[in-house]
Amino acid sequence: MRTNRTFSVELATIQRLKREVTPGYRSAFVNDAIKFRLSQKEEYSIVHIPARNRAASLLPLDEVPEHIKILIRQWLTEVKE
Repeated sequence: MRTNRTFSVELATIQRLKREVTPGYRSAFVNDAIKFRLSQKEEYSIVHIPARNRAASLLPLDEVPEHIKILIRQWLTEVKE
C-alpha cells in the first residue's frame, strides 16, 4: 500500500533528485533509500568499522597502556587494508 505524506527535505536534495533520477522513479528511489538507511541502522556493528580505525581510536585514550600504543602504531605502519 502507498500513501502520500509530507516531509521536510533540503531544497538542494530535491534539486539533485530532480537532476539525477528520472520522473516516475523518484518515489521508488526515495523509498529504497529510506529502507536502506533504516536497515543499516539496525544492522550496524563495530565490526563494520575497519580494524585500522578501531585500533587508531585507542591511541588518544589515557587508559590504554603505552606499550599497547607502541604496538598499535607499529601495526598501523605495517598493515595496509
